[in-house]
Amino acid sequence: MNKEFPIPGELIRAFPPSVKLIAEAGTGYNNIDVDACREKGIALCNVPEYTTEAMGDYAITLVLALSCSLAPQMKALARGDRTYMHQCHLGSLHHFEIQGKTFGIVGGLGYIASRISAKALALGMKVIASDVPSTPLGMRDNGVEVVTFDDLLARSDFVSTMVPLNKHTKGLMNAAAFDKMKPSAYIINTARGPIIDQDALIDALRKKKIAGAALDVFGEGSAPP
Repeated sequence: MNKEFPIPGELIRAFPPSVKLIAEAGTGYNNIDVDACREKGIALCNVPEYTTEAMGDYAITLVLALSCSLAPQMKALARGDRTYMHQCHLGSLHHFEIQGKTFGIVGGLGYIASRISAKALALGMKVIASDVPSTPLGMRDNGVEVVTFDDLLARSDFVSTMVPLNKHTKGLMNAAAFDKMKPSAYIINTARGPIIDQDALIDALRKKKIAGAALDVFGEGSAPP
């Protein structure tokens, strides 16, 4: 099964005894009723290293795009506005170097996050990560500093969500979280849509509580409808 295909409890409970395994062809289990699997004695597996390199590349691509306001430039050019090309500068649009900027990864100790960290460090960024509260804080051998979630929000120039979707992470990036971010910071989500409270994000953008957002996922699924 892929992550866009929901497998609710009523469906799992109706499976015949011959069903012994559900294989998630990707990362995460948010589309599968895990409790129902336990009840039926059905094993569950996924592919934890699915698209590890590709997702790492994509997250860094979004950082680069945000740092030079690539999307607004593309939109202007698409409507025939060549102002930015003629004046040779971006005016009020954001344009800055990422070297020395702080990249914060929420849930930043997993497979994909580790590759993002390596790529960000190679570009001269500082990388900080948050994990479950029991994870020891401090600098790791790979150059990533483990910090608290609140510390990550306060220090990061880019915040990237790399947590699985579950009851603990749904709406993790809410109004309170955006209030703790820098006005110059950006949020990036390449994980699951509901990790971000979309209403709170829209409000934060409108009120300029944060500088911008780059979203690969929306709503209840992991892909836009």
